[in-house]
Amino acid sequence: RFNPVYMKAKLSEAGFPVLPGDPSILPIVMGEEKQTLVYAKPCREDGILLSPTRPPTVPAGTSRIRLTVTAAHTKDELDRAAEVMKRHWK
Repeated sequence: RFNPVYMKAKLSEAGFPVLPGDPSILPIVMGEEKQTLVYAKPCREDGILLSPTRPPTVPAGTSRIRLTVTAAHTKDELDRAAEVMKRHWK
């Protein structure tokens, strides 16, 4: 359970709007569908697998990125993922 809590704290401290709930799946609200897809692409190109979730799965205007964090991730991997995500955040 440490890894999801650690990652959620790192992203929250960096200003990401991480929704409350099960910390193993971190939903980060982006808003518009296009913005969500635009953000996910360079993160994926840098090796971070993010799942864009958009309508009809979620209500319009609440598109989000879902990041799954498991016990198998190392602290270095989580730190790298957070850095990549911060670099592409606008």
